[in-house]
Amino acid sequence: MSGNEEEMTTVVEGLVDAISELVLTSITSSFGDVQRICENIANRTNRLVTVAQEVANATQDNDSSVNIATGINGIASSVESLVVTFTELLNIHISRQNKENLPNVQQSFAKAAKDVGEAINRLVQTVDHSIQRRVAEVVRESIAATRKVQLASRQEPSQLLVAAQEAIAKMNQLVTVANSASSSSTNIARRVKFSEGTSGVQTHTIALIQAAKHCCETPNDPNLIAQVDAEVKTLSQSYALLVEAAKMTSAYYGKAAETYEYVKRLIEAAKTLEGTFSDLYQTTKNGTNEEFVDRAKIAAGRAMNVVDQALQAAQVEKDPVKKQLILNAVNELREASSEFLRAAKELRKDPNSAEAARNLDAAQRRMDGAIKGVIDVSSTDVTELPHETQFNYAANAIESSASILLRNAVSQYPEASQNAKDLQNIAEAFNSHAQKVAEEKTDPNQKKAILQSAKEVVDVAQRMVNAVPSVLENPDDQSARRELEEAHRGILKAVNSTKENAQSFAGAEGTDVSSLEFDLGKSPEAQVISASKAEAHAALQLASEAENMLAGISDPARRKALENAIREVRSWAEKVENAADELSRNPGDPQLQAALSLAQIELGKSIQEVLLRAEDQSNPDEQVAEAMAQMKMDEGAHSNSAKQNQFLEDAQSLLAVITATFGGAKLSPQETIANAKKLSDTANQLAATLREIASKVSDPVLKEKFLQSAKIIKDGGIQLKILSAVRAAGSDDKSGTVGNAVKGLQTNIQEVVNQIQADSLKQKFRGIVQSTMNINRVVKAWRRNK
Repeated sequence: MSGNEEEMTTVVEGLVDAISELVLTSITSSFGDVQRICENIANRTNRLVTVAQEVANATQDNDSSVNIATGINGIASSVESLVVTFTELLNIHISRQNKENLPNVQQSFAKAAKDVGEAINRLVQTVDHSIQRRVAEVVRESIAATRKVQLASRQEPSQLLVAAQEAIAKMNQLVTVANSASSSSTNIARRVKFSEGTSGVQTHTIALIQAAKHCCETPNDPNLIAQVDAEVKTLSQSYALLVEAAKMTSAYYGKAAETYEYVKRLIEAAKTLEGTFSDLYQTTKNGTNEEFVDRAKIAAGRAMNVVDQALQAAQVEKDPVKKQLILNAVNELREASSEFLRAAKELRKDPNSAEAARNLDAAQRRMDGAIKGVIDVSSTDVTELPHETQFNYAANAIESSASILLRNAVSQYPEASQNAKDLQNIAEAFNSHAQKVAEEKTDPNQKKAILQSAKEVVDVAQRMVNAVPSVLENPDDQSARRELEEAHRGILKAVNSTKENAQSFAGAEGTDVSSLEFDLGKSPEAQVISASKAEAHAALQLASEAENMLAGISDPARRKALENAIREVRSWAEKVENAADELSRNPGDPQLQAALSLAQIELGKSIQEVLLRAEDQSNPDEQVAEAMAQMKMDEGAHSNSAKQNQFLEDAQSLLAVITATFGGAKLSPQETIANAKKLSDTANQLAATLREIASKVSDPVLKEKFLQSAKIIKDGGIQLKILSAVRAAGSDDKSGTVGNAVKGLQTNIQEVVNQIQADSLKQKFRGIVQSTMNINRVVKAWRRNK
């Protein structure tokens, strides 16, 4: 593979920039640079066509060559249309004639610009597909060479030498192909995966050959044989990472202008709403009645504005899954804002009520989550996410879409017909995402199970759609209504089966993690991520089992409370899965680690709420009661994990302030003193968090180390605050007192950070495994009692 793909990426980015300039020119009516812009577009289009032709000629795949040629023609044609429509715009502007045609010409120009973007995207995807095939081919050859080394390790040294030489040759070839694919990609996450994969292949191929050599020299040694097998297994993970990177797509250039504008306005409105409800929260607790009424009216109005903006964004969204997720976020925002306003009014009526205060705090947390949900789902490009995450999003979308269709059809709402079409589209998208997930599995039985259950989702969704007209035409047709309800239950069951089949830990009684142990030889972050997904999957199973119990609950208040709790479990389980996916792309990011921990804490609370509402408290199941008791005990561990994450964030902040103050840059006295205050405050906060962490550590040696470090950090902060004042006064540090103090504090902080990171990941992994086992015990008990 040559450097043509890399050059094509550069040309594409330049072409997109030039087209963006042209679009901006049309919006602002600033036509001064139009000739230069059009020349750029023409030159870059010609160069793109040339480079793409070279890529097509270089590929050995006839289908790819034909598709690339088609993509080239598509770009040339769409750019021509763009220039033609722009010329019409320019003529109207210059001649000041035919102004009545301006709206139509502007609309044609917007469509032409979008068509260019989509044509570029199609060509990029075609080249991506060619890269995928090439990487997969070379990976297969490297895997074969790896197996030869593994076999030769049990044979004569001469055979190992031949196998090792082939493995080195294939490794170099794979690294070259992967590096070329990485450099041609505009997707940063993809480039990171390529980099990690190639690094792993290089390191572990050499390690495998060395282990095989030792194995040859000392035949039949079980430890050496195990070492060879372990290196092969580790190499397999690096190969899998490269294949995963190859399957990721490059950046998508074809964004519709109207979608961008709607989403932009929506995000701005949502951020404003966040501040509005924060003000209302404070006013509810501390303001006058007049202030409260005024803030409540503003909050309600702005909430409706965000809902309207979100509905507009959903209307222009072409991805059926994302459209449904936006609608889900809108519904959650509606409910959360209504609940907040109710809770606020209740607290104003009785300011001394502890229950009303708790309800307001809970409503505030829900409102924060709802606003964040609107922003996240609106700003996320789901096509750039890993296949597993896209699959989970689609599962969430189809479950909510089916429930909305059932409700609207039974209630005789006219939008039920559109809901039925949406469900069909989402079911097809779900099936497509499931197929991509299945392609990444190595177990043929698991692949088959995923595909079969996903196909069942499509079939049952069609059943539900077919039942809708009869229900709408005749509300009293009990047969049609039963068919609708049975199909709805069938969809939920089939979606859940597909999710279970897609999970690597899936078992008959739920997620089986009881045999998992923290493996020091593997990436601790990867183990935590894998265990977190298993926990989320187990929680979804629990939610499904709890849903089956709703029909047996006669108390309407208890049934409603359980429905709400189930919804919360599903919501937080999805957030745990998404947080785990985010962390997998940047495992060392303390903010992403903290986000995962917080999601898991909320998931644990929502699970306990389900158990509280689902169980008959007068006659609780013994196994369920034991699991609930264990969950209560585990809350402290989750809390300490969150504290550890907070410590890591504060530590990074303190190190940044130290660098800013003493890193050599010349600061004004005012800046130095301001930094010194911030430094001392952060050091105090860091020391307090560390003392709290130490109070929950069982290891006496580690506890003492944390307590001593907390004292050193606090004292060091005070010392550096004083030294900052000396520096601000212009005093020289000839004795090196400042430098030594800075270095000592930085070293101590870094040592504690390293210790906490290692310890927290280990504790976190074990806590997640225990949590998943508790959930599975409940699921098993409920299934037994059916």
